[in-house]
Amino acid sequence: LYAPEGDQYVLREQRSRSCDATPVIADPRKWGLVAASGAGHCSQKEEVLFSCRTTRSKTVSLCAWGGKVQYRYGVVGADEMVYPQTGRADAFRFRQLEEVRHGEGMVSFNSKDHRYQLEESSGLIVPPGQEDESYGFIGVKVATDGRNIASLPCIGDTTRDWKKIQGMLQPGP
Repeated sequence: LYAPEGDQYVLREQRSRSCDATPVIADPRKWGLVAASGAGHCSQKEEVLFSCRTTRSKTVSLCAWGGKVQYRYGVVGADEMVYPQTGRADAFRFRQLEEVRHGEGMVSFNSKDHRYQLEESSGLIVPPGQEDESYGFIGVKVATDGRNIASLPCIGDTTRDWKKIQGMLQPGP
């Protein structure tokens, strides 16, 4: 398994044979396989709609290309979840959050029995009963059967463009 180290990727774990030397490969970002810093899972040929590192040391990205949109989650270069595989933009819904006044929003989609929400809310005006959950949140929430089962806040730099997202995705709840 290769891991980023500076501007190179270094072999961290080899599963088949032992090796005396630590091989180094060139930066895959230069090949367009992995985007430059801040782009998360999106390649250089894709547009970054949303991307951040979460508190679980995983990266979440919403990437767009040729009218298609795709959600990716995991360690950069080793996706744990890709949705939808075909990149259909109609699989997602965008909602301008009514409780805020700074262009924040939410992208949602359903995969199997889970509902995923990428969202940003400043918490300036929050609905009753949501104070603790919504105040100043940016990240991913996962729910099943109407219950929130995971809340993954973004840490560090977050790339997002709600105006582009709004222009690409259908409105919805």
